[in-house]
Amino acid sequence: MTRMAPKQRCHRCGRVKQYCVCQPMSALEIVQIHEFYEMYIGKMRLAALDCGYALALHGSMIRDCDLIAAPWTEDASDPDTLIEALRASIDGLMGRTPQDTPLWYAKPHGRMACMLYPREDETGRRYFDISVIPRGEKPMSSQQVPSVGRVVHFVYGDKHLAAIITDPAFDDGERTTQALTVFPACEALYVTTAEYDASAKPGTWHWPEYVPAKEEASF
Repeated sequence: MTRMAPKQRCHRCGRVKQYCVCQPMSALEIVQIHEFYEMYIGKMRLAALDCGYALALHGSMIRDCDLIAAPWTEDASDPDTLIEALRASIDGLMGRTPQDTPLWYAKPHGRMACMLYPREDETGRRYFDISVIPRGEKPMSSQQVPSVGRVVHFVYGDKHLAAIITDPAFDDGERTTQALTVFPACEALYVTTAEYDASAKPGTWHWPEYVPAKEEASF
């Protein structure tokens, strides 16, 4: 049985030498590496845009090229669709090595990462390390359904007043117009009919704005 030669490792960081960042590089080598990655980044950004993501560069591009993909539109694709589009844009290979099957690995705060290897780099030393930020939940206002007894905001001039839905005045499948009982501060309540408007125009109603919890004070 043939034995594989042991991989040479850096005596400083312990990494395999081809991935080591301790070895000095000439200015010419750095320029060549940057030019190599820049050939692909433009294509990858367009592919990410088509999937509803913004692609940002971070890191030095000395060894690998670190990219962050952030969901940018409400209908952003799932990470698997995104990474396949990025792979196709550079005709690359997915995984931790060029021979691996597609492989995700976890990063802090819910990020998932995957490596892409351009086929034109036969050494496998140059690759893209792509972190994908998870998609957030849809805004609460797009998920809620108006019903009797729900608390909403009624816009009176520049004030947002508390109101309760008492009965749908008109039902067109979306229930945008509602009968409301409005509760002004220090004044008598009154009944009105108003249409839904997310931009909070005067005389309309909308769901209460999201107010994040205050962070606990650290001592």
